[in-house]
Amino acid sequence: MTRWGEPWSEADVDRWLSKIGKQVERDRPKGKIVKHKPSAMSEAQFLKAVLSLAKLNGWRTAHFRPAQTKRGNWVTAVQGDGKGFPDLVMVRLRGGLIFAELKRDSSSKTTPDQDVWIKDLTDIEYQSSFVVRVYVWRPSDMPKIIEILR
Repeated sequence: MTRWGEPWSEADVDRWLSKIGKQVERDRPKGKIVKHKPSAMSEAQFLKAVLSLAKLNGWRTAHFRPAQTKRGNWVTAVQGDGKGFPDLVMVRLRGGLIFAELKRDSSSKTTPDQDVWIKDLTDIEYQSSFVVRVYVWRPSDMPKIIEILR
């Protein structure tokens, strides 16, 4: 394992992903086959992995979870223009501010409401003297995510 603050080697990334994969396996119902690959993660499991990595690296995070209504609909309680807001907000001194929309795989597309938020936040990213970054991440991006959050 590399020392704190040093870049992760491919072996370090594989070890971390293996640990996350084992956690994913524990979170799944019994009898399901789980491959220890990032692409096997659901969006919820991917979110859990990114939150874990962010916490390990000193990021303060926020994620707003949806809840099921009595009618069976899933909604996230927001006011204003919250529809389509990115899944995850992270901030760290000397790290800046990150907005990340998480998707399960490469075939998952952002919605028109998410596209508006991503565009507006990206516009701020290029106009700000403060470090603001906007991403759409998928499990296959995990090596890149590890580098960004370290």
